[in-house]
Amino acid sequence: MPKRTPYDNLPLLPIIIADTISIRPYTGIEWSDKVRSASHVDKIEALRRNMTDEQREAFANLCDKACRKAYDAKADWFLKCVRSKGNRGRNQLYAVISHWLSSFLLNQEHFSETFAS
Repeated sequence: MPKRTPYDNLPLLPIIIADTISIRPYTGIEWSDKVRSASHVDKIEALRRNMTDEQREAFANLCDKACRKAYDAKADWFLKCVRSKGNRGRNQLYAVISHWLSSFLLNQEHFSETFAS
């Protein structure tokens, strides 16, 4: 069994959140009501419904990799999510990963290149 790292012991598990977001209907939670476009939400939801299991797994792994890098780099945005009291940090991470899902579905190749490096 591989040795667990501090990242593996975080109260938030980005890979689980990414998997959860990829199977739930897309609602555009990362956008405020003032800028959320119903047509954009519908487009992303249609793409999400057509995701394969392989795409879901790839998306979750890329999100986990990005969050692991953010943790290792002590990125403020990620540390705020992890250190927040109550559900605030979890909700913020859901919004971030929901935004990433939108990006992934609109341009998987670019998203993968950006997050794989």
